[in-house]
Amino acid sequence: MIPRLLRHGAGRARAKRTAQFATPRLQRQSLPRPVEGAALPVGGLNDNTCRSPESTHLCYTRGRETLMFKLRLASTLLLAAIGAFAAAQVTTTHLLDQLSVPIYRDLLDNRLFTRMGHNRGYGQHHDPCRDFIEARYRSYGLNVRLHPFLLAGNTYYNVVAVLPGRVFPDQQYILIAHFDTVNNPGADDNGTGTAALLEVARIAAEYRFERTIIFIASDREEDGMKGSAAYANEYRNDDIRGVINIDMIGYRPSGNAAHIYGRPASDPFKFALRDAILQYTDLVVAVGGELNRSDHAPFEAVGKQAAFLIERWWEQNPHYHQQTDSTETPDYIDYEYAVKMTRGAMGLLVDRAGLLPTFLPRGFVVTRGAPGFGTITEMYDSDDRTLEVRAVKPFEIAAPSAAIETWTEASSQSATEITLAVESRSTGLPCRQSVELYDFQAGGWVVLDTRFVGSNDQRLMLDVSANATRFIQPGTRQVRARIAANDWGIPVVGWSYHIDRVNWIVR
Repeated sequence: MIPRLLRHGAGRARAKRTAQFATPRLQRQSLPRPVEGAALPVGGLNDNTCRSPESTHLCYTRGRETLMFKLRLASTLLLAAIGAFAAAQVTTTHLLDQLSVPIYRDLLDNRLFTRMGHNRGYGQHHDPCRDFIEARYRSYGLNVRLHPFLLAGNTYYNVVAVLPGRVFPDQQYILIAHFDTVNNPGADDNGTGTAALLEVARIAAEYRFERTIIFIASDREEDGMKGSAAYANEYRNDDIRGVINIDMIGYRPSGNAAHIYGRPASDPFKFALRDAILQYTDLVVAVGGELNRSDHAPFEAVGKQAAFLIERWWEQNPHYHQQTDSTETPDYIDYEYAVKMTRGAMGLLVDRAGLLPTFLPRGFVVTRGAPGFGTITEMYDSDDRTLEVRAVKPFEIAAPSAAIETWTEASSQSATEITLAVESRSTGLPCRQSVELYDFQAGGWVVLDTRFVGSNDQRLMLDVSANATRFIQPGTRQVRARIAANDWGIPVVGWSYHIDRVNWIVR
C-alpha cells in the first residue's frame, strides 16, 4: 500500500463470529488381497458390477483375466461420507476448501522474495518476482500477457491473466494485488496479497465460469498506483462489473477481523464482499469509506465499483514499509488468517463470476494395473493428495500400464458442451496418457487427448462441443471417462500413475 502522504481515511470495528472453516476428508483405506471376479461388461463397467451399497469394488484386468479388488467399507460413517459426495455438483464452498495454507505459505516464504535483504521495489528481485508470477500464471493454463506502462521514461508491466467466461465473456470481474515494494522485502505489503492472487488463480483456472475473471499482479502501486491507473484508463470502456483489491492481509496482532474500504458509489460491491466474508469465513468485518491509497482507487475513478480488502490493524503494523516487513520476522505473518481473507475474496469472485455446472465423480474402477492408495475423494480436489494406480511388469506382459474408468451423473439429458478436467502425473518414468469419453450413441470410446506426462502435475481442460449429448447416457444421464497411462518403451519393472482431480463441466 502506498505511503500516507498519497492517501487518506480510516475506520474500525470489533466483534466475534464463529463458523466451520473446512470439510474433513476421508481417510485412506488399505486394500485386501485380490479375489477373482466376473469379466467386464462390453462397453465399460456399470455401477452394479463395480459398486454395491455395502462395498466398493476396484477392478482391473490383466490380459484376458479380470481380477476384482473388493474393499469393505470400514464403517457406515465412511459409507455415508462417500454417499454424501456421490454425484455432487460443485459449489463455491468446494472451490474455497481447496485453498491451502501450506501452498500459500510456500508462495509467500519461498517464491515471492519476501526474506530479509530482498527488494521488489527498484532492487534486484523486482524482475525475478514479476517473471515468477508470469510463469506461475502460465502453468495454470491461463491466458497471460504483460500490460506495459511508462513511468519516468521507463517501461514497467502489470502481469495479467484471463480466464474467459463461457456465457457472458464481455462481463468481467477483476482480482488485483500489487507485487512491488518500497525497496524492502514487502512480506505483508504486499506479498500476502500476491500470494492470495496466485492461490485463487490456481484453483479457479481448473473450472469454468459464465463471466470472465481477470487476475492482475500490478506494478508500481507504491509510486502512486501507476500500474493499476494505466490499466483502468486503458480499459475504462470494458464491462467491468467489480474489482477486488487485496493489499496487506497477513498481520493480525489480535482479534479476527477484516477491513473493507471504497467510495460510496462502490457500496453495493463493498457490502457484497462483506457478506461473502461473513458467509464463508469466521472473520468479522468493518466497512469503511473512501480510501484512495491502493489499486482499487483508479478503477473507482473511471466509474467502476471496487472494494479494498485489508487487514483490520494495518495502521498499527510496526513493520509497515520497513526492512522488517519480512517473512523472517518472528511472530509476524499469520498465514491462516491470510488464507481466511483470501477465502472471503474468492467467495465473492466465484459467486459473481458464476460457476458453470460442474460434477464430481460418483465412483471409479481400476481397469489396468493394481490399486495403490487413495479413494474417490482424492479425485475431488487439486491438492496433491492423489489416487494411485501401480503399473507393474509381470514377465508375461510386454509393457506395464495403468487405467481407471470413472463416471458421474449430469443434471440434464441435454448439453451443448462438456468439459472434462483432469490433473495427473506419473512417478518412476514419463508415460503416455490418454483421456477418453464414452459415446453412448456409437457404443465406444472417443479419445479426447493423448500426451506424455511426467512427475510434474499435468492439468487438462478438454472441451467437447460437437454433439455433446452423445456422451450422456439416455435415462440415467451418466457420463463416463477413461483415463489411462502406458509405458512407452523404457525397460523398467514398474511405475505409478497418480490422478489428482477429475470433474465434468456440463452446459
